[in-house]
Amino acid sequence: MTRMTRFVAFVAASLLIVGVGVLPGRTFASPAQTPGVTKKSILIGTSLPLSGPAAAYGAIAYGTRAYFDYVNAHGGVNGRKVKLNILDDGYDPARTVANVKNLVSNQGVFALTDVLGTANNLAARPFITSHKVPLVYPATGSSLMAHPLNKYTFAIQVNYTIEGKVLTDYAVKTLHAKKIGVFYQNDDFGKEGLDAIQARATADGATVADAEPYTLGQTDFSPQALKLKGAGVDAVIIFAVPTPYITMVVTLSKVGFKAPILSSDVALAYVVVKALGPLAEGLYFDNYAGLPFASTTKAAFFRKVENKYADLKLAPIDTFAAVGFGAGQVLVEGLKRAGKNPTRAGLVKALETLKKWNGSIFGPLTYTAKSHAGLSGSYIIQVHNGAFDTLTKYQYPK
Repeated sequence: MTRMTRFVAFVAASLLIVGVGVLPGRTFASPAQTPGVTKKSILIGTSLPLSGPAAAYGAIAYGTRAYFDYVNAHGGVNGRKVKLNILDDGYDPARTVANVKNLVSNQGVFALTDVLGTANNLAARPFITSHKVPLVYPATGSSLMAHPLNKYTFAIQVNYTIEGKVLTDYAVKTLHAKKIGVFYQNDDFGKEGLDAIQARATADGATVADAEPYTLGQTDFSPQALKLKGAGVDAVIIFAVPTPYITMVVTLSKVGFKAPILSSDVALAYVVVKALGPLAEGLYFDNYAGLPFASTTKAAFFRKVENKYADLKLAPIDTFAAVGFGAGQVLVEGLKRAGKNPTRAGLVKALETLKKWNGSIFGPLTYTAKSHAGLSGSYIIQVHNGAFDTLTKYQYPK
């Protein structure tokens, strides 16, 4: 085993371990028995990877739990403690479906949050819809989360089409790339990003000179890296989860690739930067949430709550925990607005009253009865000396 191979294996193994705006409550009628709601508590559930190639995302749920613990320490929601049951699905859609059924049918959760993955959410959607269970923050940027069939799902994350446009615009208009390369996960997640990049490159007067897919479980990306280098691309845009992203950046360096590397926020995390070490310098990402170490009131509040209420081994102060924390903020706001006798239908209606709500770590959020699409813009950041420099304002491409 070479030194570089040992480094990548170490990184992959490491990743496997890894105020609130209040509106006076609007009360929606409650039946005698509402699943997951007692006089003292509200039970929420989630299924996401705590193991496997996307295990780093487990921090999302523990970021949510930290915020719930903060809320509970300050009186709860209308006198009730908010509890979170977390199940591991290993990023496997079949396990996600089994977990969601278990959470709803056996554990009797009131609502769901942080269910992660495009294929995972699409697989669970029929059950969630048929049982009318609210899902706040499907942890995916799939545009399909805003589909009318997802009437109980409230997206937050900016979708992959918008990300593809923002990243391509920056590569072409600021970095002056004419020939773009793409490295993408060979599924609905990666293909949505690829489609957006191809369309935007054409509109911007550039071309996609080479697009290389990967599948989960692959560990050698040398063929893809060599093809991208051989195509003479001026920049490469990556749509990959953290472990494959790290492996590809390392591999591109090994084959002597020198052009700028841009990435979807899916791989954006300080743990990724730390794992890459010097290779992270100069990497670009787009981002849709506030940075955890930013000098803002929102970021300072996140850090304060995390330091007091989180298990920092499970939810280190990083971007993944931050988006989970933000999802918790959105869900709690909905619960507050649902009033003293919350129902699932009441939570849906309550969330639909959010209008440019700015009480979370995310930007202003709006839901209506016709759209649960979530955020519609992102901004570009770059790694510098192990931290992130913000390079642009929020971009809202058409």
